[in-house]
Amino acid sequence: MWGPESNFAIVVYPPFWDTLVARILYAVLAVLLVFVLIYVVNKRNHQKMIRMQQEEAQRQKEELEQIFTNISHELRTPLTLIITPLDMIIRRLTDEVLAKQLSSVYKNAQNLLTLVNQLLDFRKLEIKGEKLNLQNGDWVEFVRQVYVSFQEIATEKGISFQLDTNGIDELYMYFDRDKIHKVLNNLLSNAFKFTSEGGNIALEIEKYRGEG
Repeated sequence: MWGPESNFAIVVYPPFWDTLVARILYAVLAVLLVFVLIYVVNKRNHQKMIRMQQEEAQRQKEELEQIFTNISHELRTPLTLIITPLDMIIRRLTDEVLAKQLSSVYKNAQNLLTLVNQLLDFRKLEIKGEKLNLQNGDWVEFVRQVYVSFQEIATEKGISFQLDTNGIDELYMYFDRDKIHKVLNNLLSNAFKFTSEGGNIALEIEKYRGEG
């Protein structure tokens, strides 16, 4: 005889990677991966665009600087051709009034040539740098020469312009005459540019002694 019947069920649970939770997690990771890829691509494109803009800006800057340099060279030649014969004419003139007027033109042309040379030197300094050329000289006499070159401008603009050496007759030292001349010329040019008629500009020499 058969015994009483009995029933039982076998339940097989799927592995975790095949569950609904795992599928949802996969979907979330896929979405995140897409967003990350989009972000990386956009960032690279943005950086590439910035780099291209910088390169284009640098190229345009170099082109403008080259044009500027060429113009400066073109200006220097006719200025030199003006200054040289003008100096010869002034030396031969007997009319003092005319000689004084032409001397003013000569000095202004020289100042313009100096500015053009300074611009070219600045460009040269940007490209490959520039070295100091130190020479021993009388600082007082050097400053006095610069002072004299601006006296005509002071008279024309009605500006009081004085040089005070504080009793120092001579002061020998090593300095780069060309570069110091550019510095003084720029400082005084700006001073006269921004000083109105009736104003005062003072150029002073004072010697300091360090302690110890």
